[in-house]
Amino acid sequence: MARLSFLVVARSDGRGGVRPFGNYGARQAGAKVWIGDRRLTVGRDGRVNIPKAIMNEYGSVGADGRKRVAVTFSSSPGLTGWKDLSAMVIPTGPEYDEGVTGDLVTTFDLSMPMLEPEDVNDRSWSP
Repeated sequence: MARLSFLVVARSDGRGGVRPFGNYGARQAGAKVWIGDRRLTVGRDGRVNIPKAIMNEYGSVGADGRKRVAVTFSSSPGLTGWKDLSAMVIPTGPEYDEGVTGDLVTTFDLSMPMLEPEDVNDRSWSP
């Protein structure tokens, strides 16, 4: 898996917040992101909030007791593809136990199941 993946650390409320592709901001607010069978919206701050249930199910516990996952994004083709995204949620290994949200992830815990969007086969997951 040589895709660009970002570490997401759960906040105190258990949810994880991440900027798609690491660079979304207020201009991309309202974009839709498929995570599993859920369609989430990018907020005014450019972040999509990963639900606590997903963080709990797919996350590994870090040194601080918070769940951590890696997230990889894909957009739809075309000029407005940035408005229609999908994300894979992938468990991380122990080397990210002290990582912070936004760190790039290069290795994964593939012994654990990952959460793929329902339209995973309709997307281009670039290396």
